[in-house]
Amino acid sequence: MAKILFTDLDDTLLTSEKTVCQENKEAIQKLLAQGHKIVLTSGRSLPSVRRQAEHLNLTFEGCYLICYNGGEIYDVFREKTLYRNGISFDILRKAFQIADSMHIHIQTYDNTYVYCHREDEEIQRYCQEMDCEYQVVPDVFSTLTLEPSKAFASSWERPAALEELRHALEQEIGAFIDVFYSSPYFLEIVPKGINKGSAVQRLCSLLQIPLENTVATGDAMNDIQMIETAHVGVAMKNATEDVKAAADYITSADNNHGGVAEAISKFILGKD
Repeated sequence: MAKILFTDLDDTLLTSEKTVCQENKEAIQKLLAQGHKIVLTSGRSLPSVRRQAEHLNLTFEGCYLICYNGGEIYDVFREKTLYRNGISFDILRKAFQIADSMHIHIQTYDNTYVYCHREDEEIQRYCQEMDCEYQVVPDVFSTLTLEPSKAFASSWERPAALEELRHALEQEIGAFIDVFYSSPYFLEIVPKGINKGSAVQRLCSLLQIPLENTVATGDAMNDIQMIETAHVGVAMKNATEDVKAAADYITSADNNHGGVAEAISKFILGKD
């Protein structure tokens, strides 16, 4: 029966230069040629992850996307959303108010743009690195037509401030959201119960693929639930220590030298 690979993008499938090394490209081609499936699994927005799929030519039957840390599941071949969950506008407004009171950048998304209400270096740097477009609008909430699947706070200059924000968000609205790091500078805000691990379970159920046939690769804190949920959880050599502790296997190669290819070869193609 077909196996399914769930792979994080940044610092896992992608190199530090945001490209894909030749080893990973070749391994993915072999995986698909043998009838297995691949899911690009990221905290990024749908437009950003979809562009990565197009760059890799992952637009065939068996190619899927998990975006917003599990908030949306997308079938690339059919160009169809299979699942979506959002943060209510009331809760999102409160999150923005808390972040603003602490002078921390916060943004949210639809399936076209990233939205914030202040132009700053945080939004410029984020969108350049994530290959997405943004709009600065006076009222984010009147601009959005659907409840967004996530919000996101960042602080390159004051990363310690994010811990204060995390604590405040959990105190004020923690019954409605989950808050976790995707890097020391990035704080993810998603609907309660949404994460990459729950998305793995949901997509496998939709495709009627047993969890025994799943492999997941990642490097950061927001990959831990996915690594723990998959039958084989793989941490990159460059992963954080918490991710390595959660994994079944740690690659000998890092994200710049085919760590994902190593996982594909060992656990999907059956080659040591």
